[in-house]
Amino acid sequence: MDNRSFRLLAIFWVLVFGLSSLLGACNFTPKETEDRNVAVLTSAAQTIEANNVQLTIQAQQALLTSQAQTLAAPMAQLPEQTEPPAQTEPPPVQTEAPPVQTEPPPVQTEAPPPPPPLPPALPKIGANVDTKCRTGPSPDYPVVSFILVGQQSVVLGANPEHTWWLIEDPKKPGSKCWVWGSTTQIIGDPAVVPAVEPPPPASGPPSFQAEFTNMHDCGGVATATFRVYNSGGVPFQSSSILIKDVVTDQGIAGPETSNTPFMEYLGGCPPGYPGLEPNNYAFIAKGIGAPPPAGTKLRGIIVLCTAPNQSGQCVEMKVNFVFP
Repeated sequence: MDNRSFRLLAIFWVLVFGLSSLLGACNFTPKETEDRNVAVLTSAAQTIEANNVQLTIQAQQALLTSQAQTLAAPMAQLPEQTEPPAQTEPPPVQTEAPPVQTEPPPVQTEAPPPPPPLPPALPKIGANVDTKCRTGPSPDYPVVSFILVGQQSVVLGANPEHTWWLIEDPKKPGSKCWVWGSTTQIIGDPAVVPAVEPPPPASGPPSFQAEFTNMHDCGGVATATFRVYNSGGVPFQSSSILIKDVVTDQGIAGPETSNTPFMEYLGGCPPGYPGLEPNNYAFIAKGIGAPPPAGTKLRGIIVLCTAPNQSGQCVEMKVNFVFP
């Protein structure tokens, strides 16, 4: 029971006691008094019941209102549900096009200067007769090669008097030698030929070293080959080779002389070229017509001379070897 109901009940009883006292004072009969009391009580009871009903309805309305507010509060706190946004395709990725490779602009350079004019072509030379080619412009120089009739060579220079010509050696490309102008003929303009200071005449005693290299076939003949080195101060222009049996001291081949004995390559066959300059080497060879038995001890006797036909200064050297 709340406070309001309690107050109404108290008022009810106050009214009951008050009416009872008032009726007693007014000298109502017991019957009348009872009837009046019953009517008063009935009226009071109906009033109280009506009030209680009214209070009950109001209380229920208040309870419903409170419950409605309680239920509305969490609903109000709920976030408003919205539909998820429609999925759309991602925007295309913006990519830059690769830069176009272009060739760098040409560098502006100055035009190269024109090439210098080519020197005039050197003349050639031919021989009127077979002509010796020497190490210098004089008969005092040794012969190292030849230019024969029908051959031609390039003229590289001349002595100051233009009486001797420095030419490319026809037999040894890359080498040079001198020919006499009276036995040769210039093909071209001799005015363009430069003057060349001739070398001094060779000096010093002649000397050489020799060693056996191999036996090889030259035209079906077993041929002994030797390597010779000019260790002296003058060229050699001729040779002689004799081969002996060391045990019997009997000659088995030679002697054989040559003015063109010098060969450039191991394994070559005679003849070669006519001169061997100082500080140069060459190969010389001698065929053995009747080969001795294998293992025979042999000796080569080599003579080199500073002039053709075994003249001038001559030097001899002996080289031992075994016939294979």
